[in-house]
Amino acid sequence: EGLGFVGALQWGNALNPWSGPSLVPDLDVSEWLELNRMWMDDRAPRNTESTAIGLAVRLLQRNVPRLRMLQSFADERCGGLGVVYQACSFGFYGGHVSDFYELDGEWYHQVLLTNSRQKDEPRAKRLAAGMDRAIKHELRQFRYLRFLDKRAEATCLLKRQPYPKRKVDQGGADLG
Repeated sequence: EGLGFVGALQWGNALNPWSGPSLVPDLDVSEWLELNRMWMDDRAPRNTESTAIGLAVRLLQRNVPRLRMLQSFADERCGGLGVVYQACSFGFYGGHVSDFYELDGEWYHQVLLTNSRQKDEPRAKRLAAGMDRAIKHELRQFRYLRFLDKRAEATCLLKRQPYPKRKVDQGGADLG
């Protein structure tokens, strides 16, 4: 029997949609989107994530012709280095370390404490109220870009880098 609903993708503005010109100098806020969230049921067939992203990219290209770039982040909190974005021909453009907080079984990004537009959100209030119990984790986030316009790719201010790979010891144990 089929699974029915197996997941969802949420495309939208980046946290700071006006930061586009720091990536591509003439990029307008209406010319790029971020894959803000992706969830797929673990019981979904193999490669469901890459299939869904591929279909979504083609749908966006067809229906939003002004789009020049797509962005997404993979982070260690979700256990990955972005292999699904690698499989979907997104380029890797570096990363950074961010603080995440674990509180009562839920995860929160540091931005809830620092972004004035989010401080009044219910999740931000829960985190602020429980900071004495929250466990801080410093985790890497990996930036992936997919250019829909070759001119945008040619003027990108970030350097495309080799894909990150998991480190394993000689015995095959995962070192992260």
